[in-house]
Parts: sequence; C-alpha cells; structure tokens
Amino acid sequence: MSTILYTGGRAISTQNRCCRCKVGKIVAHKKMPNNNNLVYKQRNTGKTAEAKALSKITTDPLPLMQSLLNLYTSFSKETHGNKLLIILFFILPWNLGKHLEQVFSFVGSVPIPYLVPTVFLQDVLVAAVVLVVSIASLRKACPLIKGGTTVARLFFLFLLAVFLSTFFAGRFYPSVYSFTRLLLYFLFFIAVMNLFRSPSVRRWFSISLIINIFLSSALGFLQFYKQASVFNNYLFFGEQPYSIYTPYIAKEGFGGVVKIPPYATFLHPNILAGFLVVSLTLLLDYLAHLRRSRRLISIACVLLCAFLLFLTKSYTAWAAFALGFLLLFFIRLGQKARLLPLALTVLTLMTVVAGLLFPLYSSSLTTLLPGDSIASTLSVERRSALLQASYRMFIQKPFFGWGINSFIYSFEPFYNRPDTVRFLQPAHNVYALIAVEIGVFGAMFFIGLTAASIYCVTRNGGWFYGVALVQIVFLSSFDHYFFTIPQTQLLFILTLMMGLTYTKDTNCP
Repeated sequence: MSTILYTGGRAISTQNRCCRCKVGKIVAHKKMPNNNNLVYKQRNTGKTAEAKALSKITTDPLPLMQSLLNLYTSFSKETHGNKLLIILFFILPWNLGKHLEQVFSFVGSVPIPYLVPTVFLQDVLVAAVVLVVSIASLRKACPLIKGGTTVARLFFLFLLAVFLSTFFAGRFYPSVYSFTRLLLYFLFFIAVMNLFRSPSVRRWFSISLIINIFLSSALGFLQFYKQASVFNNYLFFGEQPYSIYTPYIAKEGFGGVVKIPPYATFLHPNILAGFLVVSLTLLLDYLAHLRRSRRLISIACVLLCAFLLFLTKSYTAWAAFALGFLLLFFIRLGQKARLLPLALTVLTLMTVVAGLLFPLYSSSLTTLLPGDSIASTLSVERRSALLQASYRMFIQKPFFGWGINSFIYSFEPFYNRPDTVRFLQPAHNVYALIAVEIGVFGAMFFIGLTAASIYCVTRNGGWFYGVALVQIVFLSSFDHYFFTIPQTQLLFILTLMMGLTYTKDTNCP
C-alpha cells in the first residue's frame, strides 16, 4: 500500500515494505519543475544489505573481556604447582637471565656464551615448580612419577654419565654449571610428569604455544622489515640487540640481496626455526579439534609458521617441517598398523646414523643449495669439519669423554678447516657432541632414551608427540641447540612429558 502526500511545494510518497519486521520508507523529493509537471527523485530510507551487515558487527568489548575473564578464572582454580608450570609455558621462548662472566668463560680473548654461567628466568621457575610439587607430593604421600619409568631410568643413567665426565673436563666450573642444569631438568622431569595427566595443564600448554607463535612471528616480521632488533635492549623478552653492522650476525641472500633473517627472542634464526617446527607439530592435534568458529586460529598458526620459517632460511628446519607432515600423512593412512611404532623407532635410529655420516655427503648438499645461499654453503662446510674433528677427539677419549661443555675450548687442535675468523662453536650434531664430551656410554643412554620415548609414545597413540620427537632427533642430527640452549632443552623435555602421559582421556582439547 502506498500513499502520496502533498505538503506545500513538495510531495511525499510513502510505501511500506515488510521484510521480517523491518519497515522501509521511500521518500520522493521535488527535483525541478518541467512544463508544469513535477519530476520527483526518490530516496530510499530503508536499510540496505550493506547497512544490515554493518549493523550486525558488534563493537562491544564484552566477549573479549569475557574470554580473558574465563582464562583468569581457570588459572585461579589451579594448584600452586600448576600455576607456576603454566607461567613457565608462557615464558618458554624468553631469553632473560643473569649472566656471570668469569675467567673460564673466555677462549683466548673471546667470550663464549656456552661457557658463561647464566641463571635464566626459566631455571628459576623450574626450581620453584620442583620444590612446590615435591612438598605437595610428600604431604599426600603419593609417588612423583607414574609410567615412563624406562625413560626415567635411561635419563638417570645418562645423568650419571654426565656427572662422571665432569671429573675429566679441562675446565671444571663450566662442566659443573652444565651438569647442574641437567640435574635440575631431570628433577623437573621426575617431579612434574604426573601434572601432565591433567587435561587443563595440557590445554594451557597448547594455548601458550599458540600465543608464543603469534608473538614470535610478530617480532620476527618486524625484525626482518627493520633489518635490526626492534628494541635496542634485552628488556623485550630478552630480544638481543643487533644490526647489520653487528659482528658475526647471521646473513643470507634473498633474491640476490643480503639480509638478516629474523631472530625473535632466540640466539640464532636456526633456533627460532626449530622452535616453530616442533611447536606447530605439537599444536596440530589441538588445532584440529577446535570449533569451526575458531578454525581461523589454526589457519593463522600454520601460515605464520610457514612464512616465518621461510624467512629464517634454515634448510634443516624446512626439511624437518616437510618430514613431519609426510609422517603424519602416512600415519593417517596406516594408523592401525601394529608395526608403526617400531617403524618410527627404526626411522629415528636411521636418522641418527645419517647425521653422523654427514661428512660423506656434505659436498653433494652444497650443490643443491640456491646460488645466493653463500652463508649456508659455508655453514655446511664448517659443520662437516666440526663433525670430523669430533671423530678425532672421540678416538682419543672414547669412554668418559672430554667433559661436559668442553668441546669449544678443546676442538681447535683437531679442526683442519682454515677460517678467516675464529669459529668457536660446538659440533652441530647432538649425538656426536655427547659422545665427545660424555663418552660412548652417555651417547648410548641418550640415544636409547630418545628411541624408547618415541616407541612408548606412539604405541599409546600419541602420534603427534611421536612425530615431534622424530623432528627433534632430525634437527639434533644437524645442529646442537636442543642440547646446549635452555629454551629448546626445556621444549624437548616438555615434549617428552606430554607424549609419555598421553591418553585419549587426558588429551581432550
């Protein structure tokens, strides 16, 4: 029904339009006289589709505040030990600590970070968690660890071999410093294992990884854009200050242009890349069970990891990333196969052997690298030379080794590659490094610990954790940071505990 209204010199036509209780009006305005005939232009005052869509977009901050309030409420209900453990999850990639430089921290006139005793913020929290959980367990008279006893025994035997190696070290205090941290992490492994049987703790671990990925990605992208650190101090979660003029800073070719890969809060782009690869694999099971409304988080995590991983120019991390997805694909096809846990364990041992034989095929790998990867080519040559030096050192002291944390100040007489600058780094193979510093028994216990963990985890159905451990083995076969850097050491131990306590009941997202 429509009506024409004449009021003075203008006419108004109104028309009702019913659309789900929405009423629109068409108003006609006088445009101009034409031969005594009035011509009207109509203006639609009803809501268009675009206006309706905009009206549905809420600007109310209450939903976000409610989500944060729910997180706070959930956190406040946890026990004291769980609260400290959750805080540890969130600060895992931070690089904040008190450095205590001593005379034994130098090789010649060069300060070596691995020889500097450092009390990291993570170490303080780990000690606090061990203390609180141990006191609570004694009060309740309950055992600290249930399950995973084979891995715990192998961990203890490895720690015993580390303790014996300290007496054969050329520098006693750096060895004691490394042994003390490993002892602390062993006590953490024993004391905290049972806490990971709680679904809430596992959920908090996944949430912390998501937040850490987003924060690391944001910082990494800003660093790559600026080609320097974003904050020129260590106050922003331990981000180290650097620029294009910083000595020994990592540089890589990007389309013929030399640039600095992102560091985030880590000491090297390779460490950032390894952290991202393992974190994403640990998250995949959690992300796959999110509701459809939150699937955007899953897509964003994968894309951010993939893009930042590309910017790091870490070829070993790229290979580990591809290996993880291939393994998960084949596991999905043959998940019911009984021999699959054994197959993954055999693959782990083959990966260790392939890493130890790296000098035999390192020259072939350099031909596969892109033409602008000058730094990566140099890195391959140095890794091969360091590995060959470790073989010569192992032959001289095969049983108790040269002492934990002693490789850097002991390897130069066995290093045959001439360098224009002094290159002081551990062997880029965790298993060769352990064999040199701790001896053959320590290496056997550590390899057995890793293989037994992968077998136990995958046998219980924790495929994502088993694949993450295989990725750690792969990365450890071509680099050293899962044994020498506290952040990634803790990531390895947390992955072990997540996998060994996995059940379908505890792993609810």
